[in-house]
Amino acid sequence: MLEGIRGYMMERVVIKYNMLHGSTDELCPRIRKRLEKEKEFARLCVSRQSHNMRCEVKMGAEGYIVDLTSKECSCGYWQLSGLPCCHAVSAISHLRKNPDDYVHPFLPSSECGGVLQGGAALS
Repeated sequence: MLEGIRGYMMERVVIKYNMLHGSTDELCPRIRKRLEKEKEFARLCVSRQSHNMRCEVKMGAEGYIVDLTSKECSCGYWQLSGLPCCHAVSAISHLRKNPDDYVHPFLPSSECGGVLQGGAALS
């Protein structure tokens, strides 16, 4: 039974590695999907620039402060996940910048591929 699980895991690692290795995207597929979802929610936000890289973002009746230089949002999601929240994506788009550039450096696919590069043990 353990041999079957080990074989399954080896196949899974190879499939995931090939999926990442063949991609030209800078982000892992899961991270890309989450960022696209945040972009959809960002359409519900209204941004106003207050300082150089600071914006006030309104989503419904709630207001949030986004600081792009320190990569912080008052909702706290960006600091916890390393991925810009919908408020941050709205502010980034308002300033005509690319949200991909504001993703934490540990999340791009080059690091994901490095984890899978070693593969599973054969013995």
